[in-house]
Amino acid sequence: LATGCTPTALYAELIRANKAKEVSFENVVTFNLDEYYPMKPEQFQSYNRFMSEVLFSHINIKKENVHIPDGTVPVEKVEEYCANYEKAIKDAGGIDIQVLGIGKTGHIGFNEPGSPLTSTTRKIYLDKITRLDASGDFFGIENVPTQAITMGVGTIMAAKKVLLLCFSESKAKIIAKAIEGESTEVVAASLLQRHPNTTAFLDLPASTELTYYAQPWSLTLKDTTLNIVYDKQLIKKAVVWLSRQCNKPILSLMEGDYYQHHLNALLEQCGSAESVNLFVFQSIQDAITGWPSGKKTRPVERALKVFDHPTLGKKSLYDSELANHKKVVIFSPHPDDDVISMGGTIARLCEQGNDVHTVYETSGAIAVWDDDVKRMTHFASMYAKLIGADVDLFEKKADEFNKHFAEKSCETGFQDSTDILEIKRVLRESEAIDASVHAGVKRQNVHLLNLPFYQTGKIVKNPVSQSDIVIVKDLLQKIQPEVIYAAGDLSDPHGTHRKCTRAVLKALEQLEAEGEEWVKKVDILLYRGA
Repeated sequence: LATGCTPTALYAELIRANKAKEVSFENVVTFNLDEYYPMKPEQFQSYNRFMSEVLFSHINIKKENVHIPDGTVPVEKVEEYCANYEKAIKDAGGIDIQVLGIGKTGHIGFNEPGSPLTSTTRKIYLDKITRLDASGDFFGIENVPTQAITMGVGTIMAAKKVLLLCFSESKAKIIAKAIEGESTEVVAASLLQRHPNTTAFLDLPASTELTYYAQPWSLTLKDTTLNIVYDKQLIKKAVVWLSRQCNKPILSLMEGDYYQHHLNALLEQCGSAESVNLFVFQSIQDAITGWPSGKKTRPVERALKVFDHPTLGKKSLYDSELANHKKVVIFSPHPDDDVISMGGTIARLCEQGNDVHTVYETSGAIAVWDDDVKRMTHFASMYAKLIGADVDLFEKKADEFNKHFAEKSCETGFQDSTDILEIKRVLRESEAIDASVHAGVKRQNVHLLNLPFYQTGKIVKNPVSQSDIVIVKDLLQKIQPEVIYAAGDLSDPHGTHRKCTRAVLKALEQLEAEGEEWVKKVDILLYRGA
């Protein structure tokens, strides 16, 4: 079995099936791929703890049938321990099904680039990229172990069946190398090409670098019977790709460029190179606008540059009289995604007279540094003295917090008390309010939802529930926006962006089912960049 975010949905389904008595794990023996070294089993980042929380404690598996590499083995006994782990696999009859994820270096288990095809369970050093990826769970790369115990590539290849799971676009490039690239020890996952019974399960974002999605026209060289139908999206993708290949502007592409790069069928289906170039150029041009809420149809020769006129005053590049004044809601998963990703657009929407609302869906409290809380509590104590308030109360709290900070450790997950999380929430939300107001949003149009799914105090959040959706529904019903912006970066490492956008879409779906007519007219745009 594998750990990490990738297989958690699979494990959730196995739990459901077990509770429904569709499957039993009474006679199942499991071996986990890896564990950090050194690592205590009860530690926050331990794979032993992870597997207990996401699978083993919820199913009817016997404790003696669960095997997870031990991160507490004395260093002088690690080699012997690894040999015994291999023996335990052999004694169990070998591995029938091997579940794998893939790391950004192409590692399977912790088999980093260069791991031999014949390697078995062993202690290895972790690649810097792997440690950087794990730094969020360890609250800094300096806390990430430099070593791990992992089953070897040879151990994995001995499995009767291998299931390779890969979800999210962050893994698209490496999964393409693993599936379509050279089978090499430089990318450990690519060695699975030599396994007789491996199936890769990918979602669409993870598939985007595969030839079938990225350059389907090139497949016709190998399969002349393949018939590719060029719709608008594929035409645009092909022409942009061709422009980059030829290092030419779109309007400068020639018929010969299309033929040279095996895009003959595109011209046969869609017309001349000139007409295709013009279609793609205009479709891209039409997607760029200075009026994000739309523009009235009154013709204008040219937008004026910003200048100070002696009698007319300051004139805007984009005249607000031309804009369609609409109710706009901008959903921000964390209290900064909006201004980071579309701050200029928010300012433009406000400048053009739209009724703009920013909605912060979570507090983002766990991202606030402890030093910020220390500084703020110190400020509060000093301010209390200035106004003659109860200084003892503030100083008592400051001492309490400082003691908590001193006792926090990586092993316990650096979890904060409820009081400290509340202070961090207020700090983050006050910054978000300032940013919105600076962009031109009215203070009364800034909404702080603090959705329940986020309030775990940990990096891992709860699933979105109906209680989250109801909060979003109530706000949408109150405002009844004409335009909605939501986070479209759905590969957020911890899923907060995905969950927040799902809550918005579910809320709209339920409102439409309840007969709210305004929902049918809403324009929904996704932004990304944070």
